[in-house]
Amino acid sequence: MILYDQLVGNKTADGTWSFVSGPSGAPAAPSDCDDDVDFSSADDGVYVYRYQVTSGSCTSLSTVTVTVGTANAAANDECDTATNI
Repeated sequence: MILYDQLVGNKTADGTWSFVSGPSGAPAAPSDCDDDVDFSSADDGVYVYRYQVTSGSCTSLSTVTVTVGTANAAANDECDTATNI
């Protein structure tokens, strides 16, 4: 997964990614050399990464949350008018 694609707006040069929270053994945050984060062998859970850009005295922070695992079933998943998603 390319975490940059999850940010709103344009990619800003010179930003840095960091892992904020999630299960132990989380995939490494993106680096300058590799934008891709591989969640294929990650444990189920919610992973949070932060993108930080500092320009002069201003700092901009963006957060991306990735959920790995099965989603909760919809409330109407067993009725005749269930919606397949």
